[in-house]
Order: sequence, then C-alpha cells, then structure tokens
Amino acid sequence: QAAARRDSVETARQATLVAFEFGFDRQAVTAAQRWAALSASPDTAQLYASMAEIRAGELKAGRGRMAGIIERSADVTAVCDAVDKHLLPSTRAEHVATVFQRLAKQFDDTPCVLRLAVAGQLAARDYDAADASLARLQRIGGFDNDARLLKISSLIGQDQDEAAFTDPELYLDADATVDQQVELAFLNARVEDTDNAINMLEQLRAEHPDDAEVLEALALVRLQSGDLNDARQLFLELLASGKKTSNALYYMARFAERNRRAEQAVRMYAQVDSGDLVLAAQRRAASVLAQRTDYQAGLEHLESFITRHPRYGLELSTMQASLYADGGFYEQALTLYDAYLAVKPTAEFAMLGRADVLLRADRLDDAIAAFRDAADAYPNSATSLNALGYTLADRTTKYREAEKLIDRALELDPDNSAIIDSKGWVLFRRGRFEEARGYLERAWADFQDPEVAAHLGETLWRLGEEDEARKLLQEAWQRWPDNDILRDTVDRLLDDGPTTRS
Repeated sequence: QAAARRDSVETARQATLVAFEFGFDRQAVTAAQRWAALSASPDTAQLYASMAEIRAGELKAGRGRMAGIIERSADVTAVCDAVDKHLLPSTRAEHVATVFQRLAKQFDDTPCVLRLAVAGQLAARDYDAADASLARLQRIGGFDNDARLLKISSLIGQDQDEAAFTDPELYLDADATVDQQVELAFLNARVEDTDNAINMLEQLRAEHPDDAEVLEALALVRLQSGDLNDARQLFLELLASGKKTSNALYYMARFAERNRRAEQAVRMYAQVDSGDLVLAAQRRAASVLAQRTDYQAGLEHLESFITRHPRYGLELSTMQASLYADGGFYEQALTLYDAYLAVKPTAEFAMLGRADVLLRADRLDDAIAAFRDAADAYPNSATSLNALGYTLADRTTKYREAEKLIDRALELDPDNSAIIDSKGWVLFRRGRFEEARGYLERAWADFQDPEVAAHLGETLWRLGEEDEARKLLQEAWQRWPDNDILRDTVDRLLDDGPTTRS
C-alpha cells in the first residue's frame, strides 16, 4: 500500500523484496512493476517481477519478461546467478525447466541460460532433455566445471554411477572453486561412496581450515557414513567457530534427540532462529514435545517461537495444523490449512496436509476431492499421485483408477518404499495376493513401518501362511502398539490381539 501511494523507489523495492521472500508472488509482481516504473535502472525490478511470475505459474509472461532482461543485460551471468539463488530453490522444477528450455532455444549461445535449463530439467527428472542441453553446451564451448557437475548428476539420476566418476571429460579442472569441489564430494556421497567424499573433504579442509562450508560438508558426510562420534565432534567445532551456528545447533539437537535427551534437544532447537533449518528445527521441537507429553505442549512451543520470531508464523502454521489434527481438533486444523492456502493456493504439501485431515475426520468424499486437486495441480508429482491412488485403493472400490495412479507414481519414483507398499496394497484389494506379496515384502525390507507390516501380514494370512503372518504382526505390535491400522489388523486376524493383551 505504501509503495502504491508514494513515489519512492526504496519503498517499492522493499515491498518487492518482502513479498518475494515470503512467497506472495502476485503482490511481488505488482510491487516490482511499481519499482520499475519509478527506477532509472528498472531491470533488477523486472527480474524480480519475472521470477515471481514464473513461481506463480504465469510462465508465458515470466518468460517474455526474462527474455527482455537477458537481451538488454550487459552481464547475463549476474542475471543467471540471481535466478539460481532466488528462483530455483523455491519453484516447481517443471516450471523452471519449461521456461528455460524455451529461453535456451532463443539464447542458444549463452552458456548460463543453458545451465539453468539443465538444472530445471534435472530437478524435473527429464534426463533426455537435460542431456540434449548439455550436448549443446559442449558444442558452444560452455562445458565448464558447473556443466560437468550437472552431467555427473544426470548420469547418477540415470543409474550410470560408474560413468559419472570415471569419464575423464567430467573431471573438474584444476581451477575448480571450493564450492564446486564440495558439490563433487556430495555427489560421491549421493552414490554411497562416502569414503571418497570424506577423503576429498579432508583434503579441502587441510587447504581451507577456516572454511565453514567445508567443515559442515565433512560433518554431514561423516553423519551419512555412520561415523556418529566424528560427525558430532565436527558439528561441535562448527558451533565453536561461530559460523553457521544455527545449522550446528540443529544437528547437535538431533544428536541429543537420538540419545534420548529430549529437554536438551528442545532447548537447542529453540535457538535455531535463522538459516535454512529454522523451520525444520521448530517442527522437530514441537514433535518431540508432543510425543513426550501431548499435542498441546508442541502447540505452546510453536506459539512461543512465533511470538518471538513472527516472520516464521505463516510457515509454522501448518505444523500447528498437524498438531491440532493429532489432538482430534480437525476443524481448527482445517482453518489453519485454509488460511495458508488462501495465501499460497498451490502449495502441494499444504494441499496434501488438508486432504489428510479431511480423511482423518471421516469426510471421505471431501478428502478424495482434495487429493484430486493436488494430483491435478501436480500431475508429475509421485507424492500427490500416490496419495490419491492409495486413498482410492484403501477406502473405495475404484481399484483400476487407483492402480493407474500408483503405477504412474512408481514410474516417477521407482524406489520409493511407500509407493511400493501402495502398489502391493492395491494388488491385494484386487485379489492378486501373490503379486501383492512380492511388492509388500520389498517395501517391508526397505521400510520398517507399521502400516506396511499390517498390509504384509494380512496378505500372508490370505495366502494361508497364518504362522508367518502371526509372527510378523505380533512383532510389529510390540514395536508400534499405538498404530490404529496395525491395531485393527491384529484385532481382526489374531486371537491374542491388543484387545486381549495384558
């Protein structure tokens, strides 16, 4: 409102930056246009307008504006860097891929535009398109270290791990930056080659002993490799350095939680008040408190944190909604989700969270409609497709549609244990018990979960393997005595289920 009423470049700039940072994309476009109209150098404002349009799904407008910026810019690399920093992490991958694939055709001799196209294509798992863009980069002489890292990522995504790390053309040049070398180490860790990743990071640390990014990367890879003591010591060093303090506190809190020091964990989580992990930290703190006492303790923590740090109130409201739902207060949960979606109507996780609350409230038709909305908005999201498919399989008789949705989700994410479980369960519901068993055993081997145990136990029972089913269900019940789905399965199938258990 202030930007609209005043002829102030600075006010319009502030309005744009606040709106963009918090995801109010349409307001960001309006404010950026005001900023551009008042500014003698409007391209920065136009860049924010373009990024906000792309993020809001207005792809044609965003692409046209971005093309104009690139044409006029004396420093296209700076434009690409801004997109890489501000747009890529917060935007649907397919939107970035669509926009920059078109821009890459228009500016096919501009390496950084091609690299942005590849980044979007990889995030959207469109490996053929990514490889075509990378080939174009090679032809125009733009195959630098950043492009090599993108090619390695593409090969890993296509399960060509050996080629990713043995092709000499993909070796980083001697002038590789520290950030590029850290990224290469993380790519090694991504394919479980943590020993090589650790060796690379240890060498980098010797060369750059004061670099907090290197220290944190080494701690994370040590954590991934299972070297918990070494990882904890490295996070302590990071905390003592005074750099990346919030990240160090978060991981130290995870160690405290792992060692069942809940109060210490919550205290450290509460101190994480900036950086990329602040929301994750407060959600973990609320979850720990809810598990120790009840949902109300988790709500009180979030309310206290939001009072001290109101900038995080909107995002933490969805955690509040989840806690209300856990307490059985479904209307309060739905009110919070509706308020969030009024601001960010295409937030997938909020759409799915709201649908799940409707399901828990036994509003099945409304829940299915909400899951459909998410699947329609995100047709290439394995998560949304699986959520709808599993709900149809579990709660209706629309098994054919459910199986099609689940099969599409499996194409997109073939190693996801939850989706593999969904496939097994829809096969069970269709009476194909032997096929179901194969999927459910695979899911159980990778994902020890009470619902998977219930599904596999019931399948074994229907196949006549009652002793094996009984053993599985009894062991699962010992581990998860509060799971409703497991309780129902044990009650129906076993004589010594939870209702008769001492």
